[in-house]
Amino acid sequence: MLRYLPFLVAIAAATPTCAADLEIANSAKVPLYEVYLSRIDETHWRPDMLGPSGGPLAPGAVRVLPGIEAGVYNLRIVDVDGRECELDAVTIETLARIELTDVKLTECTSSN
Repeated sequence: MLRYLPFLVAIAAATPTCAADLEIANSAKVPLYEVYLSRIDETHWRPDMLGPSGGPLAPGAVRVLPGIEAGVYNLRIVDVDGRECELDAVTIETLARIELTDVKLTECTSSN
């Protein structure tokens, strides 16, 4: 598996809530085509979250994926070239922000 843990993950905590938002910022030069979530205790990936929310995420774009149950997740992000990055144990509370850059994408996909 290809993994890169030190992604920028900023968590803004407010009052406790069951629903959370995941903000994906694409600072890379390539579109992001798929984002998958899996709760830390699950053994499978949930369906792609970018498709239902408007399709690929263009370079420079930001998309908020709303209504995620607060918790700890593994994330898998796939770019236009099929390169996969996995982030482990990302805490999603009220709002979590993930920013993917070219450098981070290269490090992530060459870590294995």
